[in-house]
Amino acid sequence: MKVSGKTVGTNQLFLASLGMMAFFYGIKQIYVFTNNNIIEGVNDAVQVISYLLLLFIILKRSFKIKWFKYVAITAVIILIGLDHSRSTGILRWSLITLASRDMSYRKILKTLFRVYGAVLCISIVLYVLGLSNPIIVDDGISLGFSHPNIAALLITTELFLWLCLKEKVDWKSILIYFLFAATIHIFLETRVAAICLAFFPILYKVIQWGKKKDNKLIKILACYSQVIICVLSYLMVVIYPMAIY
Repeated sequence: MKVSGKTVGTNQLFLASLGMMAFFYGIKQIYVFTNNNIIEGVNDAVQVISYLLLLFIILKRSFKIKWFKYVAITAVIILIGLDHSRSTGILRWSLITLASRDMSYRKILKTLFRVYGAVLCISIVLYVLGLSNPIIVDDGISLGFSHPNIAALLITTELFLWLCLKEKVDWKSILIYFLFAATIHIFLETRVAAICLAFFPILYKVIQWGKKKDNKLIKILACYSQVIICVLSYLMVVIYPMAIY
């Protein structure tokens, strides 16, 4: 398939925007940079520039008429999110989703893998040098981040990105996952990330079995997993403060 220079240009622009947003998201989580006015100002500028670039990419890509209903639904969700949460998170991810149409999924994964890897390296170096070492009450090692949970989140994300790029789950991958799960639990004192890593191979095998057996329930759960997680996350926020707890 022939790819025009214009398409290549917008693709590179998209990856640059995504990379900048992911990088500064990670940098903000490093302890020495938290509550830093300069970093906050640069991050805000990067976010605004990235939003404009993503909007430019969306307008440059040709949309079929049937796509406009999805754009309209997304716009309504964005407005509701802005009104209720006062956060641009929904706007950010909506723009990324719309602008990433026709993009290589593998290139997106590679960009995120490299960016988060760079953030981890920067934080660990600062931690080793003693420049970013917060006091953690629960005895977990933060690796230079503001909290061990942040370090565990980025390490877990890197492992999942690595697995997606690897495109297969073999016994070596499973062994690596269990080793990282144990390491995160012991040194970072983070149970959630450790449980996610430990249970992933089992969940993967269940989904693989469901696909092989053409199990409709497993297919639906796998296909709509992100939507289900979003709904459960919202319900937990609503239910948790109730008197039952």
